[in-house]
Amino acid sequence: MLKTVNWPFNESESEGLTDEKHILSLPLNDLEKSLSMLQSVKKDLAGIVIEPVLGGGGAIPATKEYLKGLDEFSKKNNSLFLLDEIVTGFRFRYGCLYETMNLKPDIVTLGKIVGGGFPIGVICGSEEIMQHANTSTHTKANRTYIGGGTFSANPLSMIAGYSNLMTMKKKGKSLYSKINGFGNDTRKMLSRIFNNDVIVTGKGSLFMTHFPKQNITEITNAADASKCDIAKLHNYHFQMIAKDDIFFLPGKLGAISDTHTDSDIKSMKKATELFVSNLKK
Repeated sequence: MLKTVNWPFNESESEGLTDEKHILSLPLNDLEKSLSMLQSVKKDLAGIVIEPVLGGGGAIPATKEYLKGLDEFSKKNNSLFLLDEIVTGFRFRYGCLYETMNLKPDIVTLGKIVGGGFPIGVICGSEEIMQHANTSTHTKANRTYIGGGTFSANPLSMIAGYSNLMTMKKKGKSLYSKINGFGNDTRKMLSRIFNNDVIVTGKGSLFMTHFPKQNITEITNAADASKCDIAKLHNYHFQMIAKDDIFFLPGKLGAISDTHTDSDIKSMKKATELFVSNLKK
């Protein structure tokens, strides 16, 4: 959440906008508290930025009601509603997640999925917002610059991205049925093997295992996730890397891809059972 400035703003107005004093962290999935916090700063509210499913924050889905509430507040307050779909874009369906939730974001960001894994970033949004970056209708004095850099419109990224998206579009529902199914099976499998001593979060083909402590009984936001036993999660991931040839970015979520097969899920099941047996020794 950023301090309100004139749109478009000049260089002097933009100084210090990334300072933490201009950012307020909201408690995911607690709509009442979030709206109360937003109400207290509504006169200086430039926008609300949120992931539909927290990636690095613990693979935690935001509820439809929570996202809808934030969207409605931003519209009534004449603030921007921005969705970070770098993790969720094209992950659960061919397209963005917001389209399934009746949300109307002003800006949506996408990442390497549209570059076929190569470096790329995409900023898209409503015509009202994006026209400020239209070089054909705005002069240099009143134009807003959005991004720009080494990999902007990079030919290799564009070709790889086009090929990737066309492959995904061609496979269609069969692709998402496969990876979402594997994700659902994996979450159920992990809960069963750990005998409900863990909390497994995620959605579709994403999953993450949390080892709760400090009386944590559910994971609804990043604060809950941070109170879990991160050291044990690292040990779990490092053991699979070292002994089972299963790579995890230690402490992060797992993501099923089209290259995974049923044998990969079985391998993870066996590795998890071994980890649990070692814990009991």
